[in-house]
Amino acid sequence: MGTSERRIETIKYLCRKRHATMAEISKEFGVSVRTVKRDIDYLSGVMMIPIYCQSGKYEGGVFIDDDYRWDKMYMTLEQISLLMKVKEMVTDKLSDKENTTLKQIIDLYSMPLVK
Repeated sequence: MGTSERRIETIKYLCRKRHATMAEISKEFGVSVRTVKRDIDYLSGVMMIPIYCQSGKYEGGVFIDDDYRWDKMYMTLEQISLLMKVKEMVTDKLSDKENTTLKQIIDLYSMPLVK
């Protein structure tokens, strides 16, 4: 895995976990902690990814902003509206599990509200 690929995978890893220690990232990608530090510096400084480090025995590590998503695509408002309309029409025809899955899809691909 090259440097660029590792950095992208690091972003994806942090997007999934939201927080990890330098040691965890180092182990995950088979690189030194020093390399992880350089990657984090590059990602936050050059690529402007909202990644930050916090020191502390229990609260420390590498964090990514809660609202940040790297590999998430969103549906348009029109697409989400149609999906919600379909959900209302078929709710009584689907099992509880299917209704839950449909709701999860709508939630996953809806654009987050701007604060």
